[in-house]
Amino acid sequence: FIKRSSGVWTYAILIERALQPIDVIKRRLEYFYWTTVEEVDPRYEMEDSMLFAIDGDGGTKIIPRHAWAKYIRRIQRNTIPDLAESSEV
Repeated sequence: FIKRSSGVWTYAILIERALQPIDVIKRRLEYFYWTTVEEVDPRYEMEDSMLFAIDGDGGTKIIPRHAWAKYIRRIQRNTIPDLAESSEV
């Protein structure tokens, strides 16, 4: 789950994790966009980031590493034991 700017937690699917320029993230010079290796200027300071799909219309959200703890929650794995393995015959 990711926390949207409205404060609502939404199910999201991780598309990619890669280094992204910090300049755009910190200064908010423009809307966030996911850069490819070819687009990145090697002089930029970089930060590990995740790109998520948030809806069926192609909406995405980029979350930089410094914000992962605040804006990302994993789905808890199923902790119920498998009945077939635990049943005694």
